[in-house]
Amino acid sequence: DLNHVTSGEVLDEDIPPPSVSLPKLAALLRVFSTVVRSIGERFSPVRGPPITEVYVTDVLNRVLACVTAAKQVQFSEAVLTAGNECVGVLLASVEPIGQLMEAVLAYGLDQLDCCLACGSDYSLAVLSLLTLIVDQVNTRLPVSFVERLLAPHSQLLNLRFHPEKEVCVPHSSLAV
Repeated sequence: DLNHVTSGEVLDEDIPPPSVSLPKLAALLRVFSTVVRSIGERFSPVRGPPITEVYVTDVLNRVLACVTAAKQVQFSEAVLTAGNECVGVLLASVEPIGQLMEAVLAYGLDQLDCCLACGSDYSLAVLSLLTLIVDQVNTRLPVSFVERLLAPHSQLLNLRFHPEKEVCVPHSSLAV
């Protein structure tokens, strides 16, 4: 539905507007995250089919693309928060390398740029996601990512002055 909006196609009567699609997308992402968390250790490529590394990577790429497309259509903090949670759950099941790592790093930085426009729940979700990304990618973090994360104009540094106390408490990997 969102692809039709971004492409500028004339909307079919059967395609709901973003005001209907985005809450449904947020709910779907939350349900998916809940199911994956409930499955726990069984949702792992290590255990073998049907959950394979290719499958988890494909789902993660789809979530990244979907949340990015949704953001281009209409800003929705609910979709971004649910998307970040979903990305975090999937990222815990796969080792990001190559193009996937680049996509995840770009996604994390893009989400960080939205922090000042959103509430504390979103900021906390982004900080958790960035912590997970730093933990997962670890020593393979590109210098450009670290520089952008810690640049003087970085939203991460601006979050030190957030009015909500829980946002200001340093996260393990992101303590600045």
